[in-house]
Amino acid sequence: MGNTNTNTGELIDRVFCTDLLRFLCREAIKRTVSPWAALSNTLDQIALAIPYEVAIQKVRVGNGPIPLNTISMIVGPPGAGKGISSTPILSLDPTTTVFISEDGWIRQSLGDVLRNPITTASAPAMAGAYIEYVPPRRAKAEMKDAEGNVTQAAESAVRGHTRQTAGAAYFRWTEVEELAEKTARGDALSSELRKLWVCEPIGTYTKDAEKRLMTRAGEYRAVVSIHTQPRKAGGGLVDEDGGLGSRWVFFSADFEVPDGMPMPRFEDELGNQDLTLPDFDGEITVESSIDREMFEDRLHKRFQDGRNKHRNLRRLKLAALFAVMHGSTDVTRRWWDVAGAVLEHSDAVHEHILAEQVAAEEEVSLRRGEHQAIRREGEASRDSKVLAKTIERIPEVIERKCAKLGRSPIPPSYVMQTLTATQKRHYDAAIKILCEQGAVRMNSKGEVALREDD
Repeated sequence: MGNTNTNTGELIDRVFCTDLLRFLCREAIKRTVSPWAALSNTLDQIALAIPYEVAIQKVRVGNGPIPLNTISMIVGPPGAGKGISSTPILSLDPTTTVFISEDGWIRQSLGDVLRNPITTASAPAMAGAYIEYVPPRRAKAEMKDAEGNVTQAAESAVRGHTRQTAGAAYFRWTEVEELAEKTARGDALSSELRKLWVCEPIGTYTKDAEKRLMTRAGEYRAVVSIHTQPRKAGGGLVDEDGGLGSRWVFFSADFEVPDGMPMPRFEDELGNQDLTLPDFDGEITVESSIDREMFEDRLHKRFQDGRNKHRNLRRLKLAALFAVMHGSTDVTRRWWDVAGAVLEHSDAVHEHILAEQVAAEEEVSLRRGEHQAIRREGEASRDSKVLAKTIERIPEVIERKCAKLGRSPIPPSYVMQTLTATQKRHYDAAIKILCEQGAVRMNSKGEVALREDD
C-alpha cells in the first residue's frame, strides 16, 4: 500500500503558515501524528462550535448564504494514527453552547457533540440526530383567584409533535464498509449527505407526525468525518461524477516528518493551545476579489470535471474556518490561498485513493485468473486419471461381454452400460487411443471387439 502523504516543504509552508498553524504542525509531529489529520480534526471542532445561524455571505454565483457544514475523509493504512489524531492540540472551550431549544429546557454544548459522535448507515437516522417525537399527552390547566385559590381546573389534550433537540451533530465513521456499500448502490444515504453539505432539509416528511423526522433548511450544523484505508474508500464515496465525491476534502493520516523539520524525540514536551471564537454578530464576509475570482471561474467554465465541480465552494468553506480559527469573521485572500493549498493536498490524496482502488481491482483480477488456472489444472489432472481408468476398463468389459453374448464385435451401448458417468464422458477418447494402440478394433457401425478376437 502506497503512502498518501504530500509532506513537501513547500506545501507544508503554504498551509501551516501562521504561528498557530505552525504550532499545530509541530505538536502533531511530536505526537507522531500526521499534521494533515490533526488539521482535519481541528477544523471539524471549529465548524461544530460555530452557531448554525452563522453562514458565509451570499456570493455572486451562489443562491444564498453558504452554510459551514463540512464533510472530510482522513485516509491512511491500518495503524497510521487516524484515531489518535482526534486528540485535540488546538482546543475550544467544551462548555461553549451550540444550541438552546425554543423553550430553553434543552441546552447543547460543544463537549456534548464531540463526546458523542454519531455513526449511522440510515438516512432517516441523520435527521433523528436533531429531531425527536413528543407523544400526545393530557395537560392540566388551572385558574386561580387573587388569593391563589384554584377556582377552575380542566384537562386538555396536547397533540403529538416533533421538536428540535440539537443544533449540531458530528457524524463520524471509523468503519466504512457499510457506508461505502450503501453509497455505491445509490442508497438514499448518499443523497442525504449531499443535502446535508448545503444544509437542505434532511429526513422524511410523512402524514403521520409520529413517523415524521425532518429538519428545516439552514437550522442545523453537521460535520461529517470518515477514517478509512485507501482501498476501502470506494463506491459512491469517491465517485467522479460531481456527486458526493466532489464534496469531500481528503486528508492524509500517514505520519511522516515534513521536509526541513527535526525528528521528534521522546523527551520533547507536548503542548496544547486554547482557541477563542470571534464574536458572531452577522454573516462571515468574503473579500470582493475572491467573489470576483469565483465568478470568473464559473464564467470561463473552469473546474468543470467531475471531482472539481464544487471546488470553489469547498475552498470557501475551508477559508472561512481558517479565518474563524484565527479569530476573524472575514475571509481574506490570505485564508483563500491557504484553503487552496489544502485542496492541493486533498487532490493528491484523492489520486492515491483512486490508484489504490485500480491496483486492488488488478490484484483481484490476477487472483481470479490464478484460481481459474489452478482449477483448470486440477480438472485436467482429474480428467487424465479418469481417462486412464477408462482405457484400462474398456478391454475388460469387451472381453467379458463378448464371452457372455457369444459374439464379437458388440455395440458400444453394451460397453457403456458398465462404465461410470465420468468414464462415459471419456469413452470416445479412450476407444480412439485403444484403436491406435492396437488393443481394440472398431467397425463402421461403431461396434467394438478385442484385436485378438480377429
